[in-house]
Amino acid sequence: MLAKELPSLDALPRGRILLRAGLGWMAEEFASPGIPRTKSA
Repeated sequence: MLAKELPSLDALPRGRILLRAGLGWMAEEFASPGIPRTKSA
């Protein structure tokens, strides 16, 4: 649903919408895709 709504929302500010997505902070959210939970430098 988000993929269908973003182009419409992006047209309102004339192409200035940025979609940023990432993992959360809970250990389970990192374990699910198999990513080690460590701090990056």
